Amino acid sequence: MGQLAAGIAHEINNPMAYVRSNLSMLRGEWETVRKRLGGNDAASGPVTDCEELIDECLEGVERTISIVKDIREFSHAGGGAFAPADVNLLVEKALRMASGQRSNRLRVVQHLGPLPRLRCSAGSLEQVFLNLLVNAFDAVGREGDIEVVTRCEGAFISVRIIDGGVGIPAEDLGRLFDPFFTTKEAGQGTGLGLFVSYEIVKLHGGEIVATSVLGEGSSFEVRLPLATAGEDPA
Repeated sequence: MGQLAAGIAHEINNPMAYVRSNLSMLRGEWETVRKRLGGNDAASGPVTDCEELIDECLEGVERTISIVKDIREFSHAGGGAFAPADVNLLVEKALRMASGQRSNRLRVVQHLGPLPRLRCSAGSLEQVFLNLLVNAFDAVGREGDIEVVTRCEGAFISVRIIDGGVGIPAEDLGRLFDPFFTTKEAGQGTGLGLFVSYEIVKLHGGEIVATSVLGEGSSFEVRLPLATAGEDPA
C-alpha cells in the first residue's frame, strides 16, 4: 500500500510541477498584457476574468501538490528505523517547528513529565505531534491558550494537546481520522494530516483519542504502548 501511494504521488507530482510553473509564467505574461492595454475599458473585463481563472487554477494546483505531499508522508509512515527516543524532545522539536503558526498573543503551556525512552520511529512521531500542534494553533486563532501534557500512564506514554478553540461538532468526531475529511474551510486543509497521524500512531501500536466541546476547545491524546520502550529513563 505504501509503495502504491508513493508511486501515485510521484506520478502526480511531476506533471503538477510543470503545470504550476507554466501557470505562474502565464500569470506574469498576463500582467504585461494588462499594462499594455492601459485604460482600455472594453478589454478590462475579459482581462480581469482571465486573471481570476489563472489564479483559481494556481490555487487548485497548490492544493493538489499539498495532497500529494500528505500522500507521500503516508507512504513513509513508520518507515524510519525504530530506536529508543525521548518523546519529550520530539514534542519540543515539533513545538519549535510549529512556532511559525503562533501569534504573540497565543500562549503555549508545557507540562512535560518524566518519561522512559520509547523505541519508535522518531521522525514519524515528530510529524504526528507537528500535525496536531498546527491544528491546535488553527483552532485557537490569534489569541488563546494551548496546553501540552506528557506523562507515563501505566503501560502507555500519553501526549495530550489541548486547545481552547472553537471545538468540533459531535457528529464530526467519528470522522476526524478519515482520509480527506476536514473541518477547515475549503482550500485550507487537505484532510490527510490527521489520517496520516493516525496511521503512524497505529503502526506504533498506539491510538489517538479526540474529545471536544463546542465553544470550549478540543483535546487530542496520543497513547503509545511501552512494550518496546528502553529501560533507561529519559
